[in-house]
Amino acid sequence: MTVIFNPDSWVKSGKAVDEAGRSFRSQASAVMDTNSDVTAIGCTNGGTLMDATLAMIVPPVMDAIRETIGAISPGMLVEAQGMSDTGNSYEATEQQTTSDAHGMQMTME
Repeated sequence: MTVIFNPDSWVKSGKAVDEAGRSFRSQASAVMDTNSDVTAIGCTNGGTLMDATLAMIVPPVMDAIRETIGAISPGMLVEAQGMSDTGNSYEATEQQTTSDAHGMQMTME
């Protein structure tokens, strides 16, 4: 695997993380909605003590997971912005350094 370290790679990676952060919440929530319905997983008919236990435990656990999912997405967006900012700052530094070097070369000639 080759790691490329240049301004463009930071900006592109930032965009990819941004897109992932934006889609993560809705995709994860859809999975949670499908798997958190205690009726759908057969826990509300009172068949066993385990059914009753799951019917009580699953809803608050799913609420905690939803809260975590809700916090991950904004964190990813912050990270993505930081990556893009790094790429932009890197590019500006490269341009300034190139300009300074060119200026020094002109002075030396």
